[in-house]
Amino acid sequence: MAALLDAEHALSYAVEWGDVARPGNAALATEGTLEIYLDGRSAWPAEGGFAWTWIELLEWFSHNWTSLELEDGLPFDVDPQSVSELQSYVLGAYRYSPSLNSDEPELLLWEFFESHDMNRALQGASSRPFVVWREGHLGHILTDKGRVTVPWQHVIETLEGLGNEIAARLDVAGGADARSQHALQEWSTRADRSPEEVLPIATGLSPTQLEQLASELTPQRGKTPSSPGYFDWGVNGISITGNELLAVARMTAGLPLRVTATALAQVEDLKLSDTPGLDDLSAAVRAALTEDLTRPYEQGYAAASAFRAIEAIPTDTKFDPIAWLRDLGIEYKEVSLQTPLIDAMACWGYRRGPAVIVNTSGRHSQSSSGRNASVAHEICHLLLDRDAALPAAEVLGGRLNPTVEARARAFAAEVLLPRSQAGAVMAQADAKTVKSAVNSLTARYRVSRELVAWQSRNSPVRLEPGVVEYLKSLVPTPWRF
Repeated sequence: MAALLDAEHALSYAVEWGDVARPGNAALATEGTLEIYLDGRSAWPAEGGFAWTWIELLEWFSHNWTSLELEDGLPFDVDPQSVSELQSYVLGAYRYSPSLNSDEPELLLWEFFESHDMNRALQGASSRPFVVWREGHLGHILTDKGRVTVPWQHVIETLEGLGNEIAARLDVAGGADARSQHALQEWSTRADRSPEEVLPIATGLSPTQLEQLASELTPQRGKTPSSPGYFDWGVNGISITGNELLAVARMTAGLPLRVTATALAQVEDLKLSDTPGLDDLSAAVRAALTEDLTRPYEQGYAAASAFRAIEAIPTDTKFDPIAWLRDLGIEYKEVSLQTPLIDAMACWGYRRGPAVIVNTSGRHSQSSSGRNASVAHEICHLLLDRDAALPAAEVLGGRLNPTVEARARAFAAEVLLPRSQAGAVMAQADAKTVKSAVNSLTARYRVSRELVAWQSRNSPVRLEPGVVEYLKSLVPTPWRF
């Protein structure tokens, strides 16, 4: 993920209004020059400012405000660093996905840009994209030159301030023409929305899917569905970004509805707990993530090393993630979600958690070593992501930012079996003894043979060719070894 910029000066704008040539004309009333800056540098719509009639931007804000506020994350499993990178990845990697129609990726990308690229408000007058979206508590801004990550609250408040400034200008100088009145009315009521409007956008499920979801849940919960579903979604009077049910629904939106229904039913039963020890530990571990650690695996390794040091767990001692959760008072349960597609879930929102749920039917978590890795993965999210990209929940197997997931995978591997220990053992092995060395590490640290292979490979220790060849045979992607 891009480095998080301080909100104080990260996103700002300057607008200079022109003279009102004809009072009562909505377009001419908002004519002026606008320039938006990212970290003090001109970013949109043109360097030195851009002359336009900015009622179009106000109308675009009003029409897309609900999507800007409620949609969480990109509609694709990518973490782009520029607009061109996003376009190339989507039109390339997704084009040949067997689960999508050939034109579906382009349509999804076009729809996303329509509601998140402010440049669409200018009707083609500017060629500089300015794409804004929320990911939990983070706000991402993508341009043709790169990406900036800023606290979301700062982003939405800045855009709201710009909208208010355009509205004030229109109110004073626009007069009583129909377009002015309509634009002002739409802006003033932009946040007036019903649960029926909120749920499809916040969950990524269509109204029809939400009705089907309620039907799926009825036999599980013994309740009668009501429109748009009998769930207490909590969309009134609570922050969307801290809503566990919405987060789980969104992350499982691409899975069969029965899977989403089962996952939601399990999450709905969780309780809210105070865990001050977790909060203190989170702050201490996050302090270990210095600015020079730019790659997700580096951050994951550093966080795991800091965690073991803070918790006084020597590198030659196994870490029991399930016992650690229970000792810290974090709710933990094992259930069958009746699918191999999800290994584990965790939530830590405003109404439930912190808690971790392991799926005993998961592709990896059905084994004891896979269960340990899944729980350690969720611990990383508990430590690093509750105040950032994942303020409510995480579904291991659902749709998530690949960079955030890569960091959690590295954390899980390193906290369970430090690379230094794997490398030290394998350095003493040869082609004849490597198998027993691997078995020794799996038994001692309660990890899989695949995890042993990767941690040995990623250690700084030089391994014999025969050892490398055997370890390569233990992983599903030997060409990457």
